Amino acid sequence: MEHMQISLDEVENDFQPWGNLDNREFYEKISLHGFLELLSLSGLTKNQDVVLISDHIKNANSILDIGGGFGRIINACQQLGYKNDLATIEYTNHYAEFLKNNFKDCQIVEDDFLTYPFNRKFDLLLMMWTTISIFSPIEQKLCFKKCAKLLNAGGYCVIDLLISNACDEAKANKSKEYCFTDQDTGVEHHGYVPTTFEIIQAAARAKLAVREIREYIAGTAARCLVVFGFKISLN
Repeated sequence: MEHMQISLDEVENDFQPWGNLDNREFYEKISLHGFLELLSLSGLTKNQDVVLISDHIKNANSILDIGGGFGRIINACQQLGYKNDLATIEYTNHYAEFLKNNFKDCQIVEDDFLTYPFNRKFDLLLMMWTTISIFSPIEQKLCFKKCAKLLNAGGYCVIDLLISNACDEAKANKSKEYCFTDQDTGVEHHGYVPTTFEIIQAAARAKLAVREIREYIAGTAARCLVVFGFKISLN
């Protein structure tokens, strides 16, 4: 199988003031304690997002967790009893090493999701919590193109979204795009919180269609898991 790569040349030449790689320093420098604090603020400490798609997890022969972080999704899958092929890709050296040291039964790839040349496909692709929003609008379109290339026929791609379609910083600026500076490290973090419509539209361009939307509450926030699959036969 040929290596699968994708580039910004595959979408329109819009100006991109920032990208996912600009956020790498933030995630390299955030401590595990800081990560857990953010998780607590998000209301996802009970992994209710993963539990909500436990049927898809248990039915998959192979899973790719996009943006491994400190291993929340890996751990949650294992707690559900998942023992099949589990992999994650994490682009920071700090947390990639953390994952390698703490999850011996999981394949850990240290690289950027959009540029890493995968040579295999998966039954289930997971972009949970805030993963989609740390990519720029252009990159979010590329994410779906990449997911379509990585997905086995009959497989699913799950994207986690805020139903409110905006975070506090974005609401203050009347925009979905936001930027904040971490007080401890002084490092900026950029983000773009997409609407459900934008995500569905980007997926459609990659020949992926909505199979279902599962809504849930995390803390005080209304969220949803959008499950995509191929909209046409690959045969």
